[in-house]
Amino acid sequence: LPGYYLAIYAEDRLLVERAMGFADEKRQLRPTGDTLYAIASMTKPLTAIAMLHLIESSELTLDSEISDFLPAFASPMVAPDGSYDKQLVLAKTPITIRQLMTHTSGLTYSSTVTGVGDIADAYRDLEILTLEASAESRLGNLGDHIDSLAELPLVAHPGTEFNYSVGYDVLARIIEVVSKKTFETYLNEYVLDPLGMMD
Repeated sequence: LPGYYLAIYAEDRLLVERAMGFADEKRQLRPTGDTLYAIASMTKPLTAIAMLHLIESSELTLDSEISDFLPAFASPMVAPDGSYDKQLVLAKTPITIRQLMTHTSGLTYSSTVTGVGDIADAYRDLEILTLEASAESRLGNLGDHIDSLAELPLVAHPGTEFNYSVGYDVLARIIEVVSKKTFETYLNEYVLDPLGMMD
């Protein structure tokens, strides 16, 4: 472990504070309570909280079909095991919010570690929601990425298997469509600002 910072609070009182090593070894930056870190997949719980908030305040349910909000997902095809060598088939069931949240939607990632087959390669080749893509890539904004994603087949039938995926990016887009706000605005208004998460 190159370094860590730990703080435990109870009722706004600091009980424990420990730091060791470096937040940045190259610059010999010591971690403090003000050190900012890239949180990568920890954005998923924040997105889940935003989605659950939206479910509580709208007609959405965990079992809502995503095609009700993103019509491009109305008739997804499946490339079994993510392979273009196999016959594409129509998905047996629609994709739901719950499946996006539990990584059982049939989507995958562009990553060579967690991505599945030819479909992961297609995400990467088309720069759809890749780790390297910024919010404004050559594809455009989040909506443009999701539209491009919807044109590709799934790697499994919805609800049949776990595949770590871009499902949370799709959830973010659904939040935008339903709330008529950007995901950033919705997340700030209903999750980050109320919790005092200003960075």
